Amino acid sequence: MPYWWEYLPERQTLFIQYNQCADQPGHPFGDFVREVFAFSDSNSVRRLVVDLRGNSGGNSEVINPLLHGLQARPSLNAKGRLFVLIGPATFSSGEMAAEAFSNHYQSWAGVPFQATLVGRPTGGKPNCYGEIKSLTLPNSKLQIYYSIKHFQTQPHADPPSLEPDITVPTTMDDLLSGRDPVLERVLSLGPG
Repeated sequence: MPYWWEYLPERQTLFIQYNQCADQPGHPFGDFVREVFAFSDSNSVRRLVVDLRGNSGGNSEVINPLLHGLQARPSLNAKGRLFVLIGPATFSSGEMAAEAFSNHYQSWAGVPFQATLVGRPTGGKPNCYGEIKSLTLPNSKLQIYYSIKHFQTQPHADPPSLEPDITVPTTMDDLLSGRDPVLERVLSLGPG
């Protein structure tokens, strides 16, 4: 599933899992975001968590309704209230979404976001190629994917990844026991 959400009432935390920058058939991301904000506007939400750790990309425009919604809600777009989870599987448009949320990139619609990035460095570079196209080879029928655009979100640098504000390693023991130390760390922070 490209995206889903859950409310953690004991922590007053709204958790959004954003796995792919694509509209889900029959449930476009814009509709999803309207549902999420209708809930947050009528309930006690003190912390918003957007999980991008498994987001390897897609269409970088899909996230815009979420960004616009947060701009209209300064109580959620605040340090200690907005958290974005990133990691080695955050690539391409997923990495660009993390970049838009971070206070490192403040040109998105002129409004800086106040997210705290938590987890591990992204697998993709902030300056990267994207806008994927595909073609099918006529004889073998293999599908080939290729990039047609270079994105330069950090014009004066070319770092190998987007670094989290708070680094939280994940161990093999964490994975085997089903623990999520990154989310646990976020839930231990902030007002929730």
